[in-house]
Amino acid sequence: MKLLLFGVQVVFLWIFVLASNEARAESNVTVLFDHEEMQFEVSPFIEEGSTLVPFRSIFEKMGFDVFWNEEEQTVTGEKVGLRITLPINSSIAYVNDKPIKLQIPAKIVDNVTVVPLRFISENSGYSINWDSDTRIVSIQTPDNILPDQLNPLGIVAFNVKQFGAKGDGLTNDTQAIQTALQQVSIKNSTLFLPSGTYLIDATQKLTVSSNTKIFGEGATTVLKAKSDEEFGSNLLTISGDYIEISHLTLDGDQRAINIVLVDSNSSNIIVSNCVIENASQSSDPSRDDYNEVVSGVTIYGNTTDITIDHTEIKNMKAIHENQGSLVARGIYLTENKSGWHEKAAMHVSIINNFIHDIGPADDGDGIFYEDPNLSRDVKEDTNSKISNNRFENCAKRAIKINAQGVQIIGNQIINNYLNNNYYKGKDEGSLAPDMYAGISIYADNTMISDNILQGVGSYYAGIEIAAERMVSHVIINNNKIKMGATSNQKGTTGIRIGYVDYFTISNNELENGGTGIWTWQSASNGIIKGNKINMPRGGGINLETYLPNNYKRNIEINNNHIHASDYDVNRA
Repeated sequence: MKLLLFGVQVVFLWIFVLASNEARAESNVTVLFDHEEMQFEVSPFIEEGSTLVPFRSIFEKMGFDVFWNEEEQTVTGEKVGLRITLPINSSIAYVNDKPIKLQIPAKIVDNVTVVPLRFISENSGYSINWDSDTRIVSIQTPDNILPDQLNPLGIVAFNVKQFGAKGDGLTNDTQAIQTALQQVSIKNSTLFLPSGTYLIDATQKLTVSSNTKIFGEGATTVLKAKSDEEFGSNLLTISGDYIEISHLTLDGDQRAINIVLVDSNSSNIIVSNCVIENASQSSDPSRDDYNEVVSGVTIYGNTTDITIDHTEIKNMKAIHENQGSLVARGIYLTENKSGWHEKAAMHVSIINNFIHDIGPADDGDGIFYEDPNLSRDVKEDTNSKISNNRFENCAKRAIKINAQGVQIIGNQIINNYLNNNYYKGKDEGSLAPDMYAGISIYADNTMISDNILQGVGSYYAGIEIAAERMVSHVIINNNKIKMGATSNQKGTTGIRIGYVDYFTISNNELENGGTGIWTWQSASNGIIKGNKINMPRGGGINLETYLPNNYKRNIEINNNHIHASDYDVNRA
């Protein structure tokens, strides 16, 4: 009986060994490194969809110094600027001490340590591709990859899939895309991303450097934050000169606080024909980005010649209070507050974009352009323009300007809120204005012309000029502001003027609301002429103020066409 049991055990053991060897044989894989076949002491094999190879052979081929720690059971490869450590039988590896989850761990087979080939290759900056028909894994040094013209534009470009990116909506493509971007920058070339969903680890700071063009196939080429990774600051960082990004969808998937960052000291940047969507704040109160500003595009200072064109920016939502408010922007021009004082972004063109669903009402603006140097009494015109954009559902404002020398021309602002726009921060549940303002101006040398503000809702101020400090040399002309006739908001004004010196308000059409034009603070050296004001339930032009020690000096009012129920002109 014992002999029989022993025989059965031997048979099962041999079946297991044969089955394992057969599985290993069925998984025979050839590895080519720069088109030359590699030889290994243990043949490469596939397990759980990953190719494993002996660690020493692959590390040394890639120029690493190799270390084995018997006590800790870890293998490590080191070279300048890069250190990769894999503990045996652990689902976590470390790249420059950062933990990264593995699909399959390193392990010991036939007394040889084997490691996942794709993980090593991609984190070392090599491209890797798998041919299931030939069962060949091809690893290429990025310098040996060549561009082609196999893209919809027929131009010479590198294909991101040459560098191992999958675009399958499952694979983490961050490292493959970063490797591709580095090569394209070095070669002053173009990178093409075919249709697909490329998952990005938003903590990895995917960066586009100088002399790089990137284009995709429009809405079907998606760079999306990987949902099972940690929350990140930026999905894509633009840092350098002469960079162009077009025909991509950049989706933060609520896993990044900012989608696109144009970093300090960058210039000649174009973002066009893209979709930029879905930014929010971290749910971890210990993180800095728990309550920081949410933004679709952030442009830091010391930058120049930046263009955002024909791009849709949507769904930027703040959910945690920042000094009592919830702050979100479609486009945010500011300074890098972690550095020294920067000049405001100069020669910026924000044109032909569709910016919508930015909120909440506490402080959700479509565009906020600020120059913090104004508060330091350092003034310089930015020579920038915001034109021909469309705004919808920007819960507080469409445009807020606190930078000098900006032209705001030909924009369309649609107010879809009607007695249903609520605060979500410290005044949660309280009704906000349908929109606080369409356009707010807090800096000198500004032109607001040929804009259309309309919709079912009203504005506390359709166009608002100044409040905290004196603003000078402002032109407001040829704008159309029509508030919703059924809005029940009180105290609304078409054009609301605060502390202003040298201003012109001419040839505007204002309809509905409480007042057409109101100079509610000190104003001087102004012209109000040629405006058409139709206020069935309010007044026309009001120069009265309820504030003490405020004045009106040298203001010319003529040739306005006013139909108002309360008064035409109240000079008080």
